Amino acid sequence: EAARALAERVCTAVEGDQARLALMFRYCTGRTPSEALLARSLRALNEFRTRSRDAEGAAVQLLKVGTRPVTADMLPAELAAFTMIANAALNLDATICLP
Repeated sequence: EAARALAERVCTAVEGDQARLALMFRYCTGRTPSEALLARSLRALNEFRTRSRDAEGAAVQLLKVGTRPVTADMLPAELAAFTMIANAALNLDATICLP
């Protein structure tokens, strides 16, 4: 649910995949991601998009987790893909532990 809320927040704040991924990383860690991390994140996002489109029922189920209603006006597969990236971002060591 926290990952979905983060995904909705970045998707409504800015346009474009790279801008959204960079903002997500910044929200989680307080710093700008490297170009290499951004490229890996973009590849992962596209992979999650493909999976979510191929199994849209699973994407809808993912978005039903928690009590917070979905507020973003997005296709379920698109929001599910960003939710998966947000889940990974929230679990980064840099998110959990600040130096």
